[in-house]
Amino acid sequence: MRDILDRLYDCFRKLRARTFWKRRVKGGAAFVEIKYNAATDEWNVHLHAIVHGRFIPKRDLSTEWHKITGDSFIIDVRAIENQEKIARYVVKYCSKTCNNTFLNRKDYLDTVIIVMVGRRLCLTFGDWRGIKLTESPNETDWISLGSFHTVVSKAVQGDRECLAAVHAICRDKATEVLATVQNARPPPPQEPPAPTQLTFGWPAIDFCF
Repeated sequence: MRDILDRLYDCFRKLRARTFWKRRVKGGAAFVEIKYNAATDEWNVHLHAIVHGRFIPKRDLSTEWHKITGDSFIIDVRAIENQEKIARYVVKYCSKTCNNTFLNRKDYLDTVIIVMVGRRLCLTFGDWRGIKLTESPNETDWISLGSFHTVVSKAVQGDRECLAAVHAICRDKATEVLATVQNARPPPPQEPPAPTQLTFGWPAIDFCF
């Protein structure tokens, strides 16, 4: 996984350094997403990019990308026509990173968490590098509903505000998320250790000292 991410970032850097790219692109931002394909037992790591500049035909960009990677040519290019839609797109992939295709696999999730430590989830380039918010967020405009786990749990219990928040965040996956939490097994109760457990613990402690 680490090698895949390194290669993706390096190839994208090489693409931005090419004359083909510089003549067409002024700036933009890219967000990494990690998926797992259970059918092929392979990782699918790719970038979602918002690009400011001249429109680049899909075939041309695919050819250029293949020249750099040597084995990859899958490209999707779409013109931005709706500002509200692209705003949702940015928010979605800024906070997504990990697709839900492997979230139920603890070993895979641990791997992704480890390899993503210290990596930039959002890459800005060209005249978008160092771009700042046009307006600073006002703390009084935000209402804390708690952690995502807390919000989903309250939504399952019937809290309307939390339910609306889950639907706004998860959209078409909201029902699936709520069902997962509702059907989850509750954590085991925290009980004090039995006397036998304490008895077996002491010899190990005495031995260490």
